[in-house]
Amino acid sequence: MSEQTGTGKDETTRKLVEAHHSMLERVRERLEHFGEELEEALRHAREKAVELGELTKEEAERIAERIRLDIRGEKLIQGYDRMLERVRERMEHSGETLEQAIEHAREKAVELNELTREEAEKIGDYIRRDMQEAARYLAETGGELRDWLKFDLELVEERLLEAMLSVADKTTVELIQFREQLEEMAVYRTGEITGPGILECRNCGERLHFYHTGHIPPCPKCHGTEFRRISWLEE
Repeated sequence: MSEQTGTGKDETTRKLVEAHHSMLERVRERLEHFGEELEEALRHAREKAVELGELTKEEAERIAERIRLDIRGEKLIQGYDRMLERVRERMEHSGETLEQAIEHAREKAVELNELTREEAEKIGDYIRRDMQEAARYLAETGGELRDWLKFDLELVEERLLEAMLSVADKTTVELIQFREQLEEMAVYRTGEITGPGILECRNCGERLHFYHTGHIPPCPKCHGTEFRRISWLEE
């Protein structure tokens, strides 16, 4: 009996995994080829899954919610990388400060409909936090970005690395001029976006490794939601 029950659970899991994949493909197709908004594409995918008997209405609703979160997460991660590259360009070629460059990058992301204004504001905050943390470390220690990231730079995408190096270097000069900004270390929270590096849980000390831009999850050990960035000096 238990073996049959186990087989039934496996079959249900397989069905849900396959349905999730099918719905995701339909959503991406509607987004890319029909130019639909995310919610309209999700509605179409839900209805199609129910119509074909792949899922019940309740199952389709649950999977649609997971897909919604995944796609929005991907959008924010891509938005971070694009905005950081624009910040680098403005600071290198126009001589703007970090704040001026972030403002320009925010406006451009909204203008091109890559992000909503609220999303662009959040991404701008995340970039400011990351670059000021990198600059604070470089200014205080005279170290290199490799030491701040705390792992081999070859693991980081070259284009992202170049942008981080350029922006952090120029931000270091800014922060040295305003040393009071060096005193406060940033708090990283679950649900936010972060660039490459290592975060340490402020509750239990568990460490999360980011080799590319990503979402910050809850601590896998204690489920804590606040982290700090660490460098090799804290090994």
